[in-house]
Amino acid sequence: MRSMRIEITPDPLDEDVVAAALAAIALYTEAAPGPAAPARPVWRTAAVLAAQGIAPARAAPPATWAAAERIGRAARWSGGALDLFD
Repeated sequence: MRSMRIEITPDPLDEDVVAAALAAIALYTEAAPGPAAPARPVWRTAAVLAAQGIAPARAAPPATWAAAERIGRAARWSGGALDLFD
């Protein structure tokens, strides 16, 4: 446990109250979570798993010509004549 100096003022009348307060403080400081670990980027986590020979938990969708065509059509999409009224 970390060393700390505790002064209780005004002077308490009962030593049991002081002991209970110090026990509560000790329990609180032991239960307090430490600093959160910094999150790794997804690509770094994937590289670590690949280096260990572990398969990824979520497989990426397969890259197909149909998907490439769909993306190309979406990029060239037009609203036609209705697009003129914006």
